[in-house]
Order: sequence, then structure tokens, then C-alpha cells
Amino acid sequence: MTAFWLAAALMTAVTVLAIGLPLFRKSSGRKDQRADYDITVYKDQLAEIDRDIERGILGEAEADAAKIEIQRRMLKAADAAPTGDGKSTPSRNPAVAWALALCVGAGAFGLYALQGSPDMPNRPYAKRDIGAEIAARKGRLERGEVLQLTSRLIENLKKRPDDLKGWMLLGRTYMTIEDFDSALDAFRRALSLSGGRPDIATEYAEAMVMAGKGTVSAPAMKLFADTLASYPFDHKARYYLGLAKAQSGDLRGALQDWIDLGMLSPPGAPWMETVNQQIKGISGELGIDPAIIKPSPKVLALSRGPSPEDVKAAEQMSADDRQKMIRSMVQRLADRLAENPDDLAGWQRLAKAYEVLGKAAKAEEVRKRIEAMALKAR
Repeated sequence: MTAFWLAAALMTAVTVLAIGLPLFRKSSGRKDQRADYDITVYKDQLAEIDRDIERGILGEAEADAAKIEIQRRMLKAADAAPTGDGKSTPSRNPAVAWALALCVGAGAFGLYALQGSPDMPNRPYAKRDIGAEIAARKGRLERGEVLQLTSRLIENLKKRPDDLKGWMLLGRTYMTIEDFDSALDAFRRALSLSGGRPDIATEYAEAMVMAGKGTVSAPAMKLFADTLASYPFDHKARYYLGLAKAQSGDLRGALQDWIDLGMLSPPGAPWMETVNQQIKGISGELGIDPAIIKPSPKVLALSRGPSPEDVKAAEQMSADDRQKMIRSMVQRLADRLAENPDDLAGWQRLAKAYEVLGKAAKAEEVRKRIEAMALKAR
């Protein structure tokens, strides 16, 4: 505690000197030096505006307005520069200076005595959550970068208002900074430009949920249901429809939806961590073992895999041969779909198979075909 009071006294003395010494000095009378300094600062600001224009941070209109204001201040600083002989002005009253300096010190100790906590122990550095503090500072920096990106996106969309990818990127950018109302506007525009694409409808509906503080509204439910009708493998639609059931009190229905989602998801799907937490929470609330909830027949039909004979044969194979067998089965499915291109469920199984095999480009190609089929069916 003694060390604390010594440190406090030392800091107070430094503060008093910092405040008091200028009060004892004589004024130099050379205010023109201040004007020169101000003008130099304003010139640096003008140069900075030019650099911001080159980087694309500022538009021309904003830059012109800022330059006019800075130039006005430069003129004012130049006019304010004195033209006198530079003689010193009389010194200030020492008694007043000492009184002010002492009041600062006395006031600081008096305020701490009333409001402070001198008996509170120091907070050890080891117990501070340094990681959280760094993450918070990083988050503030990242948000600033995202806001700059958002400004550039908006400027580009003013020039190209029919840029579907630009509106989608803007909506996703707003989602990252939790500006859900603005994200809604961006996704609504993208949905209109796309003619109602199911994948965009899902992102629009998700933004509606986020803007509603997690509540799945009736309009969002309809969008998710429409998406699922045309693309039953859409994991977001299945998840939020299950969440809607849970929010309405249909816990068993929600559990069934999430069990089905787990059946249709590829191994290692990132969303399954959240889904499994929901399954665990609701099954605990219902007092049942989630293992007794089997996937629905419709989902089992969608996720049809190899026959029992194929599985038994695969168990006797090497890893390389097993992979070849899987590829052969996928190729047979692709060949069959070439002969029967209207089999929507078959295309959906093929997309999932390509995902499992890690063939992202082929999976995306099949998804686009599924979306085209779904739009054609409407």
C-alpha cells in the first residue's frame, strides 16, 4: 500500500508541475509561430486527402468538401497571425498559479479518498484474459476494414445496380458486422435480380431471422419451406425449420428435423456442431435418448447408399480399392442421370456424393442444375 501512495504522490507532483509551470512563464508574444504550425498541419491534411482519393477511400465529392473546409481554416490561421514586435507580455500572478496547482493535488487525493478503493488488491497480470483483450482490439480494427469495404461496394453498386454478385457480397458483409436490416435490403435486391433462386432465398430468410433476434417468422418459414421443396439438401432451411418448431413448442418435431439434417449432411460438416448441441439440449428436455429417433423415410430415400452386399464387399477391400468402388458407384449414378435427366432426387444424391468425395467444382455444377430444375418447375 505504501508503494501505491508513493506512486500516487509522484504522479500528482508531475501533474501539478505540468499544469503550474506554464502559468509562471512569460508569454513569448510570437503567436505567428502557432499560425505557421497550424498551416503546416493543414497542408499535411490536404496531402492525406489526396492519398485517400488514390486508395479509393474517399469519393470526389467528399474530398472536395473536405479540401474547401481545410483551405478555409488555413486562411483563418494566416489572418490570425500577429504583426507586432514580439515583446514579452507581463508574467502571470504567481499566487494564483500556486493556488491552482495546489487545488489540483488536493482535489485528486480528496476525490480518491471518497470514491476510490485503496484497499483493493492489485489484479495479477496472469489472471487477465489477454487473449480476449487482443481479440476485442482486433475486432475493432476488422470492423473498420469491413466498413471501408462496404463503402466501396456501395459505390460500385451505384454504377452497376444489376450486379447480382455485388449485392450478395454486400449482404454477407453486413451480416458479418451484424447490421441485419441493411443485409435484408441487400439480399432482397439480390433475390429479385436472381428471379427467386433458392440459395439466395435461404440467405435472405436467415437475415430475417437475425434481424428478428433469432425468431423464425412466418415469412422466413415460407422461404425456407419453398427452398426445401426444391432442394431438400439445403442445411440452413432444414435447421431453421426445426428451430421454428422448437420455438412453437413442437420439440419432438424439431428433434426429427435435426436428426434428418444429420443424416443428409456430409462427414465433418461445420454446422453439425450446432445441430448436435440442439439435439442434445432438446432430447435432455424431453428426457429421451436421441438414438431412438430414426431418420424419416423420405430422408432415408434421399440418402440411399450402397446395398448391404456392397458394404460387406467394401469391408474386405483395401482403402484404395474401396475408394475406387465408391467412385464407380458415383459414376454409375451420373451415367443413369444422363439417361434420365429429370430425376431431381438423383441429382441431389449425386451432388452430395461429389461433396463427400471432395469434388467441390462438380458438386457446384450439379447444384446449379438442380436450381435450374427447381425454377423451371415453379
